[in-house]
Amino acid sequence: MELSANTNRAPERSTFEARTGGEISARDALIPPNLPFTLGRAETGGKIVMDGARFVLADETPHDLQIVFGSGEQYESKKVCGLYKTTHTFIIGVKNASKTRFLSNCKLYLDIQSTTGDSPKSYLLVDTFTLAATEERYVPIASYDEPATISNYAGQHIRLHVPVHAGFLDVGSGWPWQMPIGAYVFTLRATSKEAGSREVACKIWVDEQRKLHFETA
Repeated sequence: MELSANTNRAPERSTFEARTGGEISARDALIPPNLPFTLGRAETGGKIVMDGARFVLADETPHDLQIVFGSGEQYESKKVCGLYKTTHTFIIGVKNASKTRFLSNCKLYLDIQSTTGDSPKSYLLVDTFTLAATEERYVPIASYDEPATISNYAGQHIRLHVPVHAGFLDVGSGWPWQMPIGAYVFTLRATSKEAGSREVACKIWVDEQRKLHFETA
């Protein structure tokens, strides 16, 4: 591994470039062993910046765990329900962007403000799963019943795809499964053992034509 800087003392700020990936250690930078430091790893190249005696992975290194918003049938579906309505569903992808390693113990959460104004509540959308290199898992997030072409039907709620367990009263009704028509902001948060966490703020609303919209905030 080749480093772009080398010094016998802990500098104020130096950049170490891992041209072939791998770890930067105290031995590589010749840091006195009594100084605290944090290991940095450049999985796909990129820069590791030494700030004082601390290694920080620079932002230009891509994050392996990604939350993907896209277009096409993988990310959006419309299902005709009789003559009067069409169920419109938006879907996101949880993707492992790495070409060389798998991600384990992955989970996807939805964090949304409660109706009582308390701190945001966290709901588990998908429990433990793994992602092979470059694999993407598709997860439905929200649905709304839009009017069919020949009707004036309009749904009264936006439905979040939050799993519920058997045995609960009013399964699938009430907050947050059914939200009155309006505009809402919430956060999708993906986690994994190897790549940490990744989160994206989203907004969802129904327009005057009773069409559902979903995008990053």
